[in-house]
Amino acid sequence: MPRHAESGEFAAAAAVQQQGQGAEPQRDVEALTEAEVRIAVLAAHGNTNREIASKLFVTVSTVEQHLTRIYRKLNVKRRRDLPAKLSDSSLTGTM
Repeated sequence: MPRHAESGEFAAAAAVQQQGQGAEPQRDVEALTEAEVRIAVLAAHGNTNREIASKLFVTVSTVEQHLTRIYRKLNVKRRRDLPAKLSDSSLTGTM
């Protein structure tokens, strides 16, 4: 995991991965892979696909593919819906 990205973004991603079973939004988020969580959190924080790709050392195409799977798994249609969905899953205060 790159160290140059904001530590709060990765702390939020780690918090998502460490959640226990509970409400439906948590199970949705738990379905995300570690890479998808990192991308979802960065996108929810307002980073562009190009910025996310640069921070995670992946291609923009990879970010786009992950976002497509994230939207499907979280049942969201737009990027602007991500913060609310992630905040429902115990990330309140980190968004």
